[in-house]
Amino acid sequence: YELTSLNFHRLTLTAVLIAAKFVDDFYYSNGYWAKVGGVQVGELNGMETEFLFLTSFNLHMKRAEYDQFVAELFLRLEDPVRRMGSLNIG
Repeated sequence: YELTSLNFHRLTLTAVLIAAKFVDDFYYSNGYWAKVGGVQVGELNGMETEFLFLTSFNLHMKRAEYDQFVAELFLRLEDPVRRMGSLNIG
């Protein structure tokens, strides 16, 4: 998948939804999240399922992986040429 400015909000919405379900005992419904994110609930359900399968349901991340990802994000913020590129995932 190619992450672009046109689909970034969908990935963010899906990731935050899954994170909330992962760490909280009580969380908002997918219908609520879909309304907040401006997507159909069926689409959000599909994105949630696909995200989980793409990550093999592994929602833990090692600190080194996290630090590397954060460093890459900061590089993109500092360098306009890199910012224009896309982030390939999956």
